[in-house]
Amino acid sequence: MSNVSEPIQGTISALFIYPVKSCAGLKLSQTTVRSTGLALDREWMVVDTNGHFLTQRAHPRMALIQPHLNAVEGVDRLTLSATGMNDLALIAPDSPASLMVKVWRDSVPALDMGDQVAEWLSEFLGTACRLVRFDQRERRICDPEWTRNNETSTYFADGFPLLVLSAAAIAQLNRRMSEAGRATVDVSRFRPNIVVSDWPAHLEDEVSGLAAQDVALRFVKPCTRCAIPDVDPLTGLVTNRVNDILRDYRRDARMKGALTFGMNAVITRGVGETLRTGQVVYSVDTV
Repeated sequence: MSNVSEPIQGTISALFIYPVKSCAGLKLSQTTVRSTGLALDREWMVVDTNGHFLTQRAHPRMALIQPHLNAVEGVDRLTLSATGMNDLALIAPDSPASLMVKVWRDSVPALDMGDQVAEWLSEFLGTACRLVRFDQRERRICDPEWTRNNETSTYFADGFPLLVLSAAAIAQLNRRMSEAGRATVDVSRFRPNIVVSDWPAHLEDEVSGLAAQDVALRFVKPCTRCAIPDVDPLTGLVTNRVNDILRDYRRDARMKGALTFGMNAVITRGVGETLRTGQVVYSVDTV
């Protein structure tokens, strides 16, 4: 996969999770690695009345819904906030109803979080919808074509447990944005889990994985890009488009000419371990 023969040292400069799929993310100083990705990442999801997932692609105002997490007596509490709305502290039903939901091609059982949060979300987004939580008694297996049939699973992420991005890739994009007379953009537009500084731009495209002291990841598939990077996460508006800039230099022959930015990854070592910002990592050529 790689022409990089020697490990290249980098540093984790940012960690993000997105508790509710396609809503705003949380920037963390440390987090626990689970087999399905970072702890509490994409564990909840908004669905329409048919159980199909909603995203910023069709509902860019989802970017303005900010989740907050608070662990109380070992139970993870979720609170949602958004401009013009009262904060909603989620109180999950004692016996949540199970329903089938659709994430791309996958149909999986999920737990309905009740009418109160459904009404809150429906009011803010202007469409009838509900909040569900992944049923952890179930597994959603990632595409074996890319994971080498190792039965890696994830929750409600688009396809894989983690997304890794080099900080230099954002810097390179922003140079091009500036040259085109456009405002620079924040890494949050690309919704990574792990951002690595001190790596060359898009080194993640060229190597097989990443290794920290107690954790190892294997890069499995370039992340193809849709309309979400064009959504301003601060306003929920489609402004200062970046995809047409990416078309100048990020068409990926491996993905039939689609735009790619960042690499999807699976965990090969370190479930239960902690990742921290400032932690040293190394590129890996063979995992």
